[in-house]
Amino acid sequence: MNIKNILVPLDFSASAEQAFEYAEFLADKFAANLTLLHTILSSEVGSDEEMDLMDYERIVKKIERNKNELLKEYVLKATAKEIPVEAIITRGFSAGDSILDFINTGKYDLVVMGSRSGSGLIKWNLGSVAEKVIHASSIPVFTLHHSVEEFAINRILIPVDFSNVARDASKLALSLGKIFKSDVEFLHVVDKKRAYANGDSNSKKQTTPQVEERIQNHLSTFIDNRLENIDLHVKEGKIPEEIVDYANQNKHDLIIMATGEKSGLDYLQIGSNTNCVVRLAHCPVLTINKS
Repeated sequence: MNIKNILVPLDFSASAEQAFEYAEFLADKFAANLTLLHTILSSEVGSDEEMDLMDYERIVKKIERNKNELLKEYVLKATAKEIPVEAIITRGFSAGDSILDFINTGKYDLVVMGSRSGSGLIKWNLGSVAEKVIHASSIPVFTLHHSVEEFAINRILIPVDFSNVARDASKLALSLGKIFKSDVEFLHVVDKKRAYANGDSNSKKQTTPQVEERIQNHLSTFIDNRLENIDLHVKEGKIPEEIVDYANQNKHDLIIMATGEKSGLDYLQIGSNTNCVVRLAHCPVLTINKS
């Protein structure tokens, strides 16, 4: 994985602060540049019908000055660690669209962002912004939902559903595992809910040792890897809950998850699973889209 330019959207919440600190950790590891991005939304300015263009511009300029002062603090922190950094303020109607516009320039290799707002009804509504970016981004998106006590990637969990994009996510996980010298575990969840929907009313456990062995053999072919020992675990239940529970119980530092390959109802299912994991996981989540 070659990371040279990292985009860090900031809304100055506690979640964004944590994302910035993690971005510093990654930038130091990969000798990458940071771009800090803040979008001033039109909703922040107000919608007074009597406001003329000059008044509007005056208010926006004042907001920009305030935000620039806040961004300077982040720039100074990164500069003190000898991390190349630039700060950009842009204007827009949607924070998510603004972030995606920067992603689509092709200049960036990774996005690092928080997935929840620090308090109250913040303008960016960062949770929904993160979800929008996750499902439309052409580059991997690294999200943090909960506070991280230690910046380290020692244990990586990669859920696999054997889709094409999951193959890419698996290769990314193995690549990061080598870079960080991490333990990489694969998890396949047998979705009982979908089995019932397909007419399988058998409530008995489906993951027998024979089934697990077949899945393990399939995984070895699936990721096109000659690893002697693939650490694969098979669980049954609701996909997001099983992924999050397994990561929490085994103290994983990172979940790498594919998203966005399917369409229609399958897309909604995958999107829902990814969104739930991003919201519930105690560790950071790195998502990779089909693009």
